[in-house]
This record gives sequence, structure tokens and C-alpha cells, in this order.
Amino acid sequence: MATEIREATIEDRVALAGLWGEADALHHLELPHIFSPPAYPARSPETIAAILDDPDQGLLVAHDEGAPVGLVHLTLRDRRPPLLPKRFAVVEAIVVAAVHRGTGIGRGLMIAAHCWAGDRGAEEVWLDVWEFNAGAIGFYEALGYETLSRRMRLNLDA
Repeated sequence: MATEIREATIEDRVALAGLWGEADALHHLELPHIFSPPAYPARSPETIAAILDDPDQGLLVAHDEGAPVGLVHLTLRDRRPPLLPKRFAVVEAIVVAAVHRGTGIGRGLMIAAHCWAGDRGAEEVWLDVWEFNAGAIGFYEALGYETLSRRMRLNLDA
């Protein structure tokens, strides 16, 4: 059976929370001074319902052999001055279950995300990626994404 990518429904909430939990655990492991330990569920049913009910948000889920194995969450936004006005989508999260990475599911999710955004008038797709995540950076670069800015911080407690 081929991987199917479709818009998520509330019935997917347990699987979606599990996928988000996997990503949350990775971020906490790499940056425990920034990310809290994963919660259970990683996203509440109310949070997932709010995303699904918002016309400016998209939540797509990938199923492989009937089991949810990935998700991508997007938000539509409009750039305002001083930037040139333009509608764009932001990838809030993309998660592929660890055992399914490298199989093309992430690429399929991103292609579906690009289509979702374009169908809603977006001219660009933006995303943030943490510096520790070299695999994700390479993945996004292979899709044609380019670095436009860098977010920096200074820890005042050090």
C-alpha cells in the first residue's frame, strides 16, 4: 500500500499527538535548557481541534499501510510593511516517525504542504529550523529552501 497524505481529522488526534511527542522529545534531548520534557498528550484534543477548525491553518497527515507516520502543520500569514505585502505559509511543524525517515514521506508531506499553501493564495512557504538539526537543514535545502535570516540569543544567566 502506498503512502496516503490527506487533511487530518479529529479522529487522528491520538496519532498526531504521538508524532508531536516524538518531535518534542528530540528537541528536549538536544536543547533541554529551551524545550521542556514532552507532555502527554503532546498536544491536547482541544489544541488539535482548534487547528482543524481554523481556516488559516492546515494539518496534513501521512498514512503508510493505514498507520499515521507523519504530519505537517501550516499557518497562513500576510506580510506587512516594511516588508513587501505578500501572502505566505509558515511550516509550524513537520514530523516523520523515526522508523519512516528517509523513505520519502517527509518530501511527500512538504509537496502536499506546498500545494495546500498555493491553493490558498500563498506565494511563499517559510519555516524555522534549529541549528542542531543538520538532517532537517539538509532536507530543506534539498527541497530548495534557502536561509534568509538567523535568530541569535544571549543567555543572561551564564
